[in-house]
Amino acid sequence: MKKAVIFLSSLLLLTGCTAGTPAVKTESDGILAQTKLSVENKKNGYTVFQLETEFLNTAEDQSLMQISYTILGKDASGNEVFTFHDAWNGQDTPLDPGQTTTASFGFQQKTGKSVKTLEVTIDSSLTAEEMPPVHLPQPGEYLYKVHKSDYIRNMKEELPVRINIIIDHMGMQETADITDPETIKQITDAFTKITIDQETEEFVTDNYNSVAFTFGDETEEFISLNLKNLEYSVYGTEHMYVLGNFGEFWSLINDLADYPSYS
Repeated sequence: MKKAVIFLSSLLLLTGCTAGTPAVKTESDGILAQTKLSVENKKNGYTVFQLETEFLNTAEDQSLMQISYTILGKDASGNEVFTFHDAWNGQDTPLDPGQTTTASFGFQQKTGKSVKTLEVTIDSSLTAEEMPPVHLPQPGEYLYKVHKSDYIRNMKEELPVRINIIIDHMGMQETADITDPETIKQITDAFTKITIDQETEEFVTDNYNSVAFTFGDETEEFISLNLKNLEYSVYGTEHMYVLGNFGEFWSLINDLADYPSYS
């Protein structure tokens, strides 16, 4: 995978650096970045920094899927107040020529210094050819049909040969190791009925469940569940989905899993 490293000049165009909210604009190698900073001082001594960066693809012939960048905030004496590293990623939609996108991030730290200037570096970028867009599951779609794994998508034609189940109860785990072909087919049939309902931010602690499907060539594919919601990672970004037609599969794996015996 090609990595294009972009070194920016130290001559930055500073705009709007009043009332403690500096901003910076810079362009390099087909990417125009405009970053602004909002600051809120808390009574407990912490400062809340809110960064908002808009990227414009100024290239004529390439779509972008990832932009990695660094923002350095300095005080009036040129001393570092913070250094922030982040990357925008298009997930399922590349940034085409002429289009803009915005990346926002907030954090807080204890500092007595005010940020007077920003410096922005675009560290690298990847095109849609180097990092192809990935389909994100949509409501109504069958989970197995839109999963990023070829093995999961084709599991009706080529069944797993082993299924491992973990049901987590606040650290206490029920498990099952399934190798019986008939039981594997029953689990697979129930799994292929599951649909995507909606994306959610609902999260439950201490309920980290999983199902691992092992296929004939020993490839293992994991399905991670936060209680009953699907955890799904695309290019390092975590998504959470409520699942439909999930009851049969959930009941089946709960019936099969049990606490280990120490006798």
